[in-house]
Amino acid sequence: MKRALQSVLVVILLISLQACADGASVSDNGGLVQSYKGSREGAAKRAVAEALISLKQQNYGNAIALAGRAIDTGKASGADDRLLSLAYLIRASAYLSTRALSEAEADIGLALERNPHSAFAYQQRGALNGLRGHYRRSIADYSRSIDIEPRFGPYFLRGITYLKTKQLLRARKDLTRAIAIDPNRANAFYWRGVARTVSGKRRLALSDFRKTLALDPGHRGARAALRNQGRRRPGTPAVPRTPEEFPDATVHTISL
Repeated sequence: MKRALQSVLVVILLISLQACADGASVSDNGGLVQSYKGSREGAAKRAVAEALISLKQQNYGNAIALAGRAIDTGKASGADDRLLSLAYLIRASAYLSTRALSEAEADIGLALERNPHSAFAYQQRGALNGLRGHYRRSIADYSRSIDIEPRFGPYFLRGITYLKTKQLLRARKDLTRAIAIDPNRANAFYWRGVARTVSGKRRLALSDFRKTLALDPGHRGARAALRNQGRRRPGTPAVPRTPEEFPDATVHTISL
């Protein structure tokens, strides 16, 4: 279960930059560039947009290089602190995806120096702490992110972390809040189904796994959970056993 939870945290880091960059619309390249005015920042904007594309394509080395270029040109041109913060966060996500955790931690810190009110920076630091097994710190960071801006992402991730630490009631509540914010996320129903399974709420869990498949028919975790419910001992979690089993069909289409 630990490896699967770590895997989903990495998956979330790859997808969450699409719509939570603190003032910048990063769902598409044009939106990102248009969010910051002023031609002197043009080179930095372009590098940030290109770095984001590389991150989505899982070309992490290129994302790191392009984000670094954005940071250098942004500093030289006096770019907006939010743009520089975003560049640091993109590079941090690439570092996290390659398990360069110390480098990621440094970039998240620099992002927060530029933008102390970045909800996504705290969310990302929460994921970093989760990967390190520092779950109490992880929960604190997700809570800070929620305090700044209550969004799907930190509720979802905090719910998974509560599940990992066997705080089942809190896990179910957070995942339910995430679903209320956006009821179209298959993985939110899936992980709530896991939390309900562990809590012994089998009938409700089955409903969540069926809803997961209604939203994502290729979701392997939900299919396995439904297939194994009849053979599973009560209270045994219905989770993939390895990161490779975790469904990744929606990695680049969900916005947190």
